[in-house]
Amino acid sequence: MPFAPGSSLPPARFPMAQLLVSVRDAAEARIALAGGAEIIDVKEPSRGSLGRADEAVWAEVAAVCDATGDSPKAALSVALGEAKDRPTLLETPLIPPGATWAKLGLSGTLPPDEPPAGDEKANGGEGPRWPWDWLDARFQYEAIAMEEGAFGWVAVAYADHAACAAPAPADVLAEASAVGCGVLLIDTFHKDGRGLFDHRSDEELTKLGDAAKAAGLRFALAGSLTLETVPRALACGADVIAVRGAACDGDRTGGLSEAKVRALKAIMASGGRQPPEPSAPERSGAERSAS
Repeated sequence: MPFAPGSSLPPARFPMAQLLVSVRDAAEARIALAGGAEIIDVKEPSRGSLGRADEAVWAEVAAVCDATGDSPKAALSVALGEAKDRPTLLETPLIPPGATWAKLGLSGTLPPDEPPAGDEKANGGEGPRWPWDWLDARFQYEAIAMEEGAFGWVAVAYADHAACAAPAPADVLAEASAVGCGVLLIDTFHKDGRGLFDHRSDEELTKLGDAAKAAGLRFALAGSLTLETVPRALACGADVIAVRGAACDGDRTGGLSEAKVRALKAIMASGGRQPPEPSAPERSGAERSAS
């Protein structure tokens, strides 16, 4: 059931959940860091749910995070767009050294006649085709980055998968576990005013989170989360809360707000409870007499 702001909430199942903020440039990365974000994710929101930013922007944000230093200011994540839209091998950008995570979307990888997951007789005995497309895309980036250090993969499952021809979250989790991904992220592909909880119930997400952790993956939730729905995401067991629009002035294409990042951190630090409004300072006797 939904939790209203300020209502009595159960303690967050994972009180040390981290805040991931998606930024579009180095200036926004500084704002996110100042607000307390532990993970800086580089994406270009005008290019889609996981819009890939330019390689130069990756490098600039990595420098702000001191990603290759002995004590990085934050973990660095990069969004690579959708696997089906990946560049040619010669045009594949280098994942910035020091990056912790990279993620590819799976929209458009499920044709209408795609066999069900687990059908080993399909495609000449190879099973569903989308895991191979995902593997090809990951290998492409890994091949370019081979000499520059390791990074981990975030498996992205779309809560609105049926509307974007993507595999179901449970199928993505099964494949992610098999290939050694470190994180399962549930996001929304369409940014149309609906959010994560418009597509998936609290119970469904909690079960996915439990299954991800049982498989050794961290569990991240995104999808137009707001200050009001972050407590629900925490109660579902999220290890990582991932936001863009909730940290911006206006919609997800607006500028980042340090005050909004701090507000998100405050509600996470409180275990999902809205922090109390600061009380007005008590007036002095002279001030009371004057009034």
